[in-house]
Amino acid sequence: AAMLLRLQMMRARAQQSGFADDLERLERSVNFCQQFVQRLLEFARRPSTQKEPQTLRSILDAALGFVTPTLEAKQVRVNCNLDAIDGQKLLADRNELETVLLILLSNAADAIGDHGSIEIRGTCRTDDVEITIADDGCGISDEARARIFEPFFTTKPVGKGTGLGLAIARQIVRDHGGSIRLDSEAGHGTQAVIVLPTLASAPEAAGASA
Repeated sequence: AAMLLRLQMMRARAQQSGFADDLERLERSVNFCQQFVQRLLEFARRPSTQKEPQTLRSILDAALGFVTPTLEAKQVRVNCNLDAIDGQKLLADRNELETVLLILLSNAADAIGDHGSIEIRGTCRTDDVEITIADDGCGISDEARARIFEPFFTTKPVGKGTGLGLAIARQIVRDHGGSIRLDSEAGHGTQAVIVLPTLASAPEAAGASA
């Protein structure tokens, strides 16, 4: 934070010196380091969850609303097939599940080019719900897919990703009694699949009713 403040002060004084572009690049780099450290701290020291009954569709709609400006800028087509989960409730920390969905939607947006497409599907089963976020982007190689949930591993260019997003997403999903997987092939897009227990089948809900 101190380095960033000093850089901003230097930029304010250096508009006529020819160093403004260099200082701007330095400021962007320091900002990236600051965000990286913050995400590392969040990964290592996540607060305890506050789980309450939540409507899954509203969580999905909120997460999609956050990334809509990015998707519109890239003219990405988004197809939602969520009728099956209307009214379906989970025992969940809303902020944490929104974080998971934002990570997956952001990754999908990064993987596709302009005019690509993302499909979001919801399926109800006996004791759980399944959410699939599929894109028609660059896909993931077999070698990278084997390491995709490792902390600090990323397929994005240098400076574009910290490699913590999917590690955080998996940890959150596991904390909610669910599972997450990525089905992908290089050049053929990616499907992220989350399975979460319904409110009635969540272990915490069963314990509370007992």
